[in-house]
Amino acid sequence: MKQKHIILLACMIIILVGCTGMEQYSPEQVMQNAIASESEDIPYYGVQTITITDPEETFDMEVKEWRKGEKSLEEVTADGEVMVTLMNGNKITVYDPQANTLMETEFDNTDELTFSAKERIEELLDMVGDTHSVEKQADEKIAGREAIHLVAEKNKGEKSLYGRQEMWIDKENWLLLKTTSNSGDSRVTLEYTTIEMDPKMDDSVFEIDVPDDVIVEEYDDAMEEVITLEEGIEKLGSPFMYIKDKDGLKLDVITSYEIADDPLIELTYNLDDLPYMNLSIMLSDDEMDLEEDEVTETISIRGEEGEYIELGEMQMLSWEEGKIAYTITFINPNMTLDEVKVLVDEMEEVPIEKEGVE
Repeated sequence: MKQKHIILLACMIIILVGCTGMEQYSPEQVMQNAIASESEDIPYYGVQTITITDPEETFDMEVKEWRKGEKSLEEVTADGEVMVTLMNGNKITVYDPQANTLMETEFDNTDELTFSAKERIEELLDMVGDTHSVEKQADEKIAGREAIHLVAEKNKGEKSLYGRQEMWIDKENWLLLKTTSNSGDSRVTLEYTTIEMDPKMDDSVFEIDVPDDVIVEEYDDAMEEVITLEEGIEKLGSPFMYIKDKDGLKLDVITSYEIADDPLIELTYNLDDLPYMNLSIMLSDDEMDLEEDEVTETISIRGEEGEYIELGEMQMLSWEEGKIAYTITFINPNMTLDEVKVLVDEMEEVPIEKEGVE
């Protein structure tokens, strides 16, 4: 179940970032020609299904959502479990009925949390503007509403994690009614089955009914924590390897995260006081599924097979040793793979300080 949650998180990122639209249209032309409306978002209630398919399995979930201005409520059901998320202005509340926990957090900048439907479409199209060609297909109906159908095909010779992408956009209000996103052998489909525009909704809709004994957690305490190397061993329940300070390279901060109840330790390194790289460490139940494609190269790392990904400005190096998975994310644009491999070859196990020994 934990692995499915992690896969789901990754796929939701694909939906939000990688689904875009193919004839030779620029994003600006699509905006000008596809939808004439400049209207603001209007309240709506919707039910959508999300299907994630790969060669091994298919995973489905259902999302019910209510949206009105800066308020939104989502109920996500997957594998019989429910998660409720409420956003009200700059405050986000997440309720987990299974664990009976309520997590709350506030953000200073609400602009980073809320996007209009039009802004979301513009962002999606812009994300593939350099690698895909956008074509407008014949209009279709999704959930009983007229929708513009756009298809994005990757241009020959371009490097991209995404293959064919499709989107269906409501002709009246820019709402993304359906998307399909292909990445390698995986496919993600999101589709509204029910849409009610401008329904009668009072403020009571945007309230979460929780039991009196609900456990309230703060986001920072539950999800993110600055720790020491020794505390990292405790979090993982296992020793792990790290890169020692040398020649201006210095371990700056160690952060612990909880991802679907699985601990992840991130070591941030600076070189000459400037950001250099991140080393992420987590437990792994399965062996890495190594596959080469246009952006992924299988290479030898510390006597193990690993993966090196290079896509534009994104560079990552991943491998496993025993039950520990390591990922290095390049931050400094001048970093080279050879430089990082030298550092990796010199990794050592985190020393455990013995009580009473200086």
